[in-house]
Amino acid sequence: MCFSIIKNAVKEFLVRVPISSTSENHSSYDTNSQLQPTQAIDVYLQPVQSTQIDVEIVNGSPFIKIHCSFNGKIHSMNHEADYLNEDVLQELSCAVEQFLASSIKQYLYKTSLQFNADINGLGKEVASQFLTTQDLENFHWLDNYKNSVFQVEVNVNVGSGFLLTETK
Repeated sequence: MCFSIIKNAVKEFLVRVPISSTSENHSSYDTNSQLQPTQAIDVYLQPVQSTQIDVEIVNGSPFIKIHCSFNGKIHSMNHEADYLNEDVLQELSCAVEQFLASSIKQYLYKTSLQFNADINGLGKEVASQFLTTQDLENFHWLDNYKNSVFQVEVNVNVGSGFLLTETK
């Protein structure tokens, strides 16, 4: 999934998003939430635009920014959740954003640190940082890729499901 998202090779996909008991915005689980912790929700996602990739050299190391946006539809429902409620949809959108961003970031660090391989070909994005081809070759991209720092931003707008909207 991560490889295809970065390569803009995905038109649509289904992802099972675990609903955790904590989020970046809250120090503990929100008891008013309609999304129950320890459950998972399936969300059908489609890219809104192509994945944006920006590579800069900062202090001699690649700083790679990945930005992707998706629209989603709920594919599975949970008991007593109101999928017409904008707060529920926003909460689910945030959960999907966090899950995808974390997954993509883990994938990128694994390929750079453990595999020491630029599987997605991100090196082609760095060429604009150098004045000459020789400067680029002297940078030794593959040797420096393992020193990369990744920033992943994911925007998701989850709408209600296909037909059913409430499970009360």
